[in-house]
Amino acid sequence: MALPTTQTGVEYSIPRKQGKSESAVRDSVQIELFLDYVCPFSSKMFLTLEKIWPKLTSDKDASFVFHQIPQTWHPQGSYCHEAALVVRELGTVSQYFDFSKLLFTDQKKYFDDATWNKSRAQIYDELSALAEKVGIEKEDFLCNLRPNKSLKDTGFLNYGNAITNELKFAVKFHRKRGVHVSPTVFLNGIEATQVSSGWAEAQWVDFLKEYGINCNM
Repeated sequence: MALPTTQTGVEYSIPRKQGKSESAVRDSVQIELFLDYVCPFSSKMFLTLEKIWPKLTSDKDASFVFHQIPQTWHPQGSYCHEAALVVRELGTVSQYFDFSKLLFTDQKKYFDDATWNKSRAQIYDELSALAEKVGIEKEDFLCNLRPNKSLKDTGFLNYGNAITNELKFAVKFHRKRGVHVSPTVFLNGIEATQVSSGWAEAQWVDFLKEYGINCNM
């Protein structure tokens, strides 16, 4: 498997304040979020954070990085992660986060109970409707999720699709980082075990303030 051509995570950069000191410019904060689209605790964390992101400013370089963490005990979850990776490939960062918001909001439609008797193709088709809502063409979206015809024609039966390698990179990345539970949060490369998926906006605001990230409520 070749190395990835882009970063496995998607970054949300926080605007920097004006008039920072030289030391502040050298400083930086990176908060990594390892989230699963069919995990209710991941949904709670993402939907809480996306409400405060537009209100944040920092006196140093600061960002959140969203890493996808497919959980194998939810097979249909892999289809959701593939869908988001296609949006990442075809769209903008804004479209990716908008799609993620829609997917987390509607995640119960992709739980075990709702998908038990649905085919892979049916689930992809439902996900294409979400992609259309953020401006991704349905046919372009589904083209990336259909069987990889070039491999299929060679007689190789586990041919995957155009986004399979990107899904492998996402899985390999979180495994190499030792991430198992979703959600998991890292602060500057170290797991931030004090962070809870149950935090409300105010708790996140207090936590971020400790690291020079302020919320203009």
